[in-house]
Amino acid sequence: MIKRLLPLIAFVLALLTPLPSFAQTCPGKFPNPLTDICWSCMFPIRIFNANVLSMGQEDALTRDSSLLCSCLDKGGSTVFGVPVEFWEQSRFAEVVNEPYCYPMLGGMQLDISFRGLIGGTTEEITTATDYDQGAIRSGEKSFRNINYYVSPFMFIMQTVMDNDCMEKLNFDLAYTSNLDPMWDDPELAGIITPYMYAFADTAAQNACAVDCGAAAVGFPISSLFWCAGCNGGTYPLTGDNTSHLSAEQTGRLLTQRLLAKMHASGMIWATHGSDAMCRVGYPMLMMDKRAYKVSRTFYIPQRKVAGRCCDPLGRMTDLAEIGAEVPVYGKDMGYTIFRKRHCCQGVVDLQ
Repeated sequence: MIKRLLPLIAFVLALLTPLPSFAQTCPGKFPNPLTDICWSCMFPIRIFNANVLSMGQEDALTRDSSLLCSCLDKGGSTVFGVPVEFWEQSRFAEVVNEPYCYPMLGGMQLDISFRGLIGGTTEEITTATDYDQGAIRSGEKSFRNINYYVSPFMFIMQTVMDNDCMEKLNFDLAYTSNLDPMWDDPELAGIITPYMYAFADTAAQNACAVDCGAAAVGFPISSLFWCAGCNGGTYPLTGDNTSHLSAEQTGRLLTQRLLAKMHASGMIWATHGSDAMCRVGYPMLMMDKRAYKVSRTFYIPQRKVAGRCCDPLGRMTDLAEIGAEVPVYGKDMGYTIFRKRHCCQGVVDLQ
């Protein structure tokens, strides 16, 4: 009997034994909710159509609502509540070099023979721009994988009033680009966003300079949905960055692409506006960029600048990337995502 169990025991031990390469190729740590997350990002909080607490944080998509709100209960009766809006910490995203590497799960790396997509790359590129003068523009292009987590830390810590207006989901790995063939193929990525080809010309791309300017001083322009502000273009929704400036710039660009991809595929619903007051959310296939703020959580949490440690999508990364890259731990980046939440407090229960 014991001899029959020996192969099974050996197999289990092999699965439980970490490979020595884990510490080198996939370093990581689980986020500390108290020290690694920029909780001031959830402000301003508005109740009764007035700022209750702003903490000097940036805001967008505010509603001019009355002092009371109403919803229909399960029986069809009208019930009244209080209009509330805040920025809900709801998701994590991590942009990584190694396939099947999950730094925010403590550096876990799956030992899978089928590697799926390629690992992270960064390559030098040169482009001749003026043959007469012999001018050469040099730069870098890169490819990164991305993982996306449901992270209900805000609900667990009960940070805003009671819990009725906060999503109640379990921590979960909701998406990984390693298993998504679209993440490495622009043509496949165009299946869910076929309209991206209409914005590939020079005129459309030049308009992104306006979006960059708006994001630099506030929130990006929602109508310029094909732009990622100062960080590049939203489309195609792949892990390629043909204008790689830094790990931070690439990380924020791919995080915005991920959010756009999740919206386009119906995996993320909008949580702002009148339609969100009485329910968990509603489908919005074209993401409103103003509804999100991001803050670096991994490996080095983002530092506060002028009292703020989070940014709207598309903002230039000159200040945020200071001290972001750690040579020993590579160039993996993890971000906490905050989204705008409108809710009728005391009436709905977001299950």
